Amino acid sequence: MKLAAIVVTYYPDLNETILFIDKYLNSVDHLIIWQNTPAKDSSNYKIEITGYDNRITFMGTGNNEGIGYALNRAIEWSIENNFTHLLTMDQDSCFDKNEFIAFRKFVNDSNKNDIVIFSPVLPGMLIDSKSEIMDVKFSITSGSILNLFLTKKIGLFREDFFIDAIDTEYSIRSLSMGYRTVLFTKCLLLQKFGDARKTKFGFMSTDYSAFRTYHMVRNHIIVWKLFPKHFSFFEASKIYIFQRIIKIILAESNKWIKIKSILKGIKDGLANNILSIDKVNLRINE
Repeated sequence: MKLAAIVVTYYPDLNETILFIDKYLNSVDHLIIWQNTPAKDSSNYKIEITGYDNRITFMGTGNNEGIGYALNRAIEWSIENNFTHLLTMDQDSCFDKNEFIAFRKFVNDSNKNDIVIFSPVLPGMLIDSKSEIMDVKFSITSGSILNLFLTKKIGLFREDFFIDAIDTEYSIRSLSMGYRTVLFTKCLLLQKFGDARKTKFGFMSTDYSAFRTYHMVRNHIIVWKLFPKHFSFFEASKIYIFQRIIKIILAESNKWIKIKSILKGIKDGLANNILSIDKVNLRINE
């Protein structure tokens, strides 16, 4: 197993991000730091890690290209440089070092040729603590390890989704092609979700922006339309429409702007109103 990693950064908290990278840097063979921070500000948000010059590659275009574009360039680079797997990370995610070592060993020792995504556990997940591995329908991108041999068959991430449901679509597409996504239950990923905070009503609210809310709604509806046998409308709407509306009304700021973003997301998702939705090349040129 030859493991590359990518962390996608966008106006990162430098001290926090460097601390988080340190949790897994020594357990990967190479790290790509993709800078989505626009060029005019990038010099103030560049990650500086000394002593690893030959193991870190910086990439970016000077613009915010979204998540899918960054991940796809990392996949292509990793395949070209003979890596077998790719760890995909957010700037605000981290592991316990020892748990990640065990996670890597598990992936390395796996002899299953139908697992495309290996994922860690998220806080609050209901898991069988006696089981080391669990099959799941989908997982988040951050903390997941991609089997690049199978990625060649399944294709690239959707760049036109830009910021949300990219992971859901990829997992569901893989499932529809007969491939698996699994959780390794012995490794916990600590991940921030928006500006998460506990409200006076006792529940947690992410307080995502209207921009992020729109993409959540639109993209999950499109995933449902593409793969209705594997991803129901209930799954697409429960969290991202119905629960989102309740939390916005009860606990978040800019309520009307966010509600309008949900309505627009529903409209555009149902209409497939997305840039070049039918023209996205999902295949890797082999």
